[in-house]
Amino acid sequence: MLKIINERLKIYSELTLFPFVIFTLPFALTGAMLAQFTLKGNIIPKPENIFWIILATFSARNAGMAANRLIDKDIDARNPRTCDRAMVKGVIKEKEVIIFIIISIVLFILSAWMLNPLCLYIAPIPLLLLLLYPAAKRYTWLNHFVLGSVLFFAPVGGWIAVKGSWDFPATILGTAVFFWTSGFDIIYDREDIDFYRKEKLHSIPQLLGEDGSRILSLVLHFITIFLLAWLPKIAPLGNIYSIGVAVIAILIIFCHIFTYKTEVLRTNKTFFWVNSLVSIGFFSFMLMDLIGGK
Repeated sequence: MLKIINERLKIYSELTLFPFVIFTLPFALTGAMLAQFTLKGNIIPKPENIFWIILATFSARNAGMAANRLIDKDIDARNPRTCDRAMVKGVIKEKEVIIFIIISIVLFILSAWMLNPLCLYIAPIPLLLLLLYPAAKRYTWLNHFVLGSVLFFAPVGGWIAVKGSWDFPATILGTAVFFWTSGFDIIYDREDIDFYRKEKLHSIPQLLGEDGSRILSLVLHFITIFLLAWLPKIAPLGNIYSIGVAVIAILIIFCHIFTYKTEVLRTNKTFFWVNSLVSIGFFSFMLMDLIGGK
């Protein structure tokens, strides 16, 4: 019995790319933490708010990733990089994935409802973007920015969950995450550039080539750094936070330089781990700054 459960957990982990939550959850919690500090001068939201924020983040990601696997099943079957995925191999059935998506959507809406009315009102927007993203590559090279728009709502949603209002600092933080995510996704999609051309799918690497997409990604990441550095102008953040932004800037720039001449697979692995450090590092430095500012 335990063996069966373990095997199903592995299948669902592959379906949802569970480790990728590391890109989303730290920013959702950062938005909540900063909102709590501006509201009451402490950094820990109510335990029930933390619970619903975490559940909303996980359920939204699960819905989006499962929808991605479902919508892209035929494309994944033709792509050498993805032809071993669980859905392609028939290890998990379409009906099971659809039920999983529905449950995830229900949990996401429930989480938004339990937080506050504004969270519930805006919940359909990131949900729609999550479900739109898998299909976007068939119609437009702007699909990277659709994904960026999804993660825009991570810190914004965390902020609204605590404060019940959508304020300017949340927008700036969300916009920084939007550019960071879009730039990362552009680099990541370089791995499939030849396949996209063959299948007549759309992506910025397919449109601009490897060098052009690298340059655009770097520009987007510079915008991210600028917005994060500017945030203390409108939010109660100090020197520790600024040091954190400098560290993040060095990490991102180093990653671009280091991966400039390396082969694509190695580039993607490096970008994955560096961007994991970016999200965790940003959360950690903001946490230390707010603790110091109490």
